[in-house]
Amino acid sequence: MDSITFVWWDHSSPGPEVLFRQIASNYIPPISSMAEEAQAKVQTSIKAFVDEVDRNHLRKMEKSMHECAARCCSNNVAPIDEVNIVALKLSISLT
Repeated sequence: MDSITFVWWDHSSPGPEVLFRQIASNYIPPISSMAEEAQAKVQTSIKAFVDEVDRNHLRKMEKSMHECAARCCSNNVAPIDEVNIVALKLSISLT
């Protein structure tokens, strides 16, 4: 038969939750520093992703837009309104 042990808790001393926090604080880093580390990792990953997308995709698109606009501007026969419309449409399509 199992025996049951009753423990009398003196309410003038710290409660079990206080003792647990004291013990855990020696082994577990504060949550705020863990959250800051996680946030820093996420920000680093997002920056790396944005840089990669910029280098591998957006710059090519922007280069193509500028080359197209330059070809349009090289057309000495086209009226200024058409050249401006093409340049505007190219800049809008990139945003």
